[in-house]
Amino acid sequence: MTSKLELIQGAAEAVELDDEDELERYAAAQNKAIETAAAEVELSRALASISGWWAKTHPELPIPALLFDRALEGWRMRADDERVSKTLGALVERFYWTCFHTGIGSKCHAFIEFNGVMSKYIELVRLAEAEGINPQRINQHLPLALRVDNHHLEYLGDKLRCIFAPFIRDNPEGAEALRRSIFDGI
Repeated sequence: MTSKLELIQGAAEAVELDDEDELERYAAAQNKAIETAAAEVELSRALASISGWWAKTHPELPIPALLFDRALEGWRMRADDERVSKTLGALVERFYWTCFHTGIGSKCHAFIEFNGVMSKYIELVRLAEAEGINPQRINQHLPLALRVDNHHLEYLGDKLRCIFAPFIRDNPEGAEALRRSIFDGI
């Protein structure tokens, strides 16, 4: 990553040389540095929140620092042209192998289904990226509407049913509450 000093020196040289292309390149690098810093602040806040939750819900266990190190590693983009979906894919792969190595996948089948949900999400993000859509815009809080083939949504439904069916099978009111929570207001 370009340091602030390098950005300032480069911008000064570009102005002295009256080189608009160089000036634009340094301005773009400065904007990227600002975006990266903002993203890292967001990540720090998220990790602090997770740490607090972990300490409250698992007071007898140490905070799994290895997971945070890997989250940080996966968060930072390594090259300008690396897509968000590639980083997301690496995180999901780590999740899967962590479940596999800890044996949790065989002890709690429904939990490993979250890997399928996350993998499908990444596939959908890749489709959006191919259309030039910024992954940061893919959430319910922005008025974005993406068309996808029904098989993607059927797959997600299958995974979510595997995970949550036991909790709502004998609870029609709960099933309706979940349906409303997911679909009302879309």
